[in-house]
Amino acid sequence: HEGPDVMMLHYQSLCQQAINTLKPEHRMVLLLHDLEDWPQSQIAEVIGIPVGTVKSRLFYARAAVRRVLQDSGVNL
Repeated sequence: HEGPDVMMLHYQSLCQQAINTLKPEHRMVLLLHDLEDWPQSQIAEVIGIPVGTVKSRLFYARAAVRRVLQDSGVNL
């Protein structure tokens, strides 16, 4: 069996691959919000889009990443 470190590296690799499949505008919002902990209002202001658009892009980005991970056999 693989150890926890090997499994974590594999999972991180799958996550990176999933993120790389996103459209650039979805990837940017996902990374800023979920990895950099930016509030949605700050993302909207910096990018110059409405907060509703940030929320929509986050929703679709997360759904796309979830789909890729599930297709790779990750149970979420």
